[in-house]
Amino acid sequence: MTSENSFIVARDTKSGNWLVTLAIGDEYFSTWTSTVKNSWLDYADRYDLGVLIITEHLIEADNPNWKKPTWQKLLIASNLKYLDREVKLLCYLDTDILVNPFSPNVFDLHVEGKIGVVSLRKNLPFNYEQTLRKLALLRHRFIDDKYPLDSALFIDLPGLYGFHNLPTQPDEFCAGFLLFEPLRFATTMEGWFHEYDQSVVSITGGGDQTHMNFHIQSLDLANYLPYEFQGIWAFEAANYYGYLFMQKFNNLELYKDCVESTLQRVHFLHFAGNWPESSTFSKINFEFNPKFYDLYRAYESYTKMILSGSPKGVIKPNS
Repeated sequence: MTSENSFIVARDTKSGNWLVTLAIGDEYFSTWTSTVKNSWLDYADRYDLGVLIITEHLIEADNPNWKKPTWQKLLIASNLKYLDREVKLLCYLDTDILVNPFSPNVFDLHVEGKIGVVSLRKNLPFNYEQTLRKLALLRHRFIDDKYPLDSALFIDLPGLYGFHNLPTQPDEFCAGFLLFEPLRFATTMEGWFHEYDQSVVSITGGGDQTHMNFHIQSLDLANYLPYEFQGIWAFEAANYYGYLFMQKFNNLELYKDCVESTLQRVHFLHFAGNWPESSTFSKINFEFNPKFYDLYRAYESYTKMILSGSPKGVIKPNS
């Protein structure tokens, strides 16, 4: 149960801005540590951010409102007394999000009184429905021929909210990313948590996704951030790396190369879901190749260079 020992400060800060995640249980903590921890710390070093890991449940298991642990992100703000640090802003990230350390500072995008989220359906760099069709076909053809080509993967917004007996909202964001002021929203979020007991029905197997969307959107609290701050790896893989499905994700070096390539387009990359395109990430330690850092440092320097655009004649590669 919650105690000071539940709150692990992986990196301290005086800025008041914190990355935070729930890594409840040895499996989740171990996976976060071995896969994405270093990317978070490198990013935090760049902008002097705190990194906070919560490793124990924030509510007793015998509480009638106990639910799938993902709901407990709503209890983080009201439990910050255990941190004993100044906290101005929290950026909650799921444990399966990889961060490009050279990304812009996400806290610069915060809007006071709003909760930063990233849409799953709109403002994507590719067509949403076509992406889902590619993903379904690749899973069906190369991973499991029992995977249906028509399922709730394609549910529309009225169907999604109707399934949960909630009024339809204009969008759907992935609740694995939230940027907010904990002091402002602590009581509100705790109230959302306790509005549902353990019998809650969800299309995500008891998860908080659709309910979070309802509460934040219905109160006009959503501040939509660019897709790059929560790129969905399953979408990226379906659109750009179909050959990984053909190889059943067995080539881990190639998988890692594709992930690093994606980080040239995406700031935060979310390996959401249990299918192999996402679950494979847990087998890899994303200790980036030094060439990755060298490339980004070179690009950063290059962006500051004043260019003339003057012709240099015909340029050919060295033979």
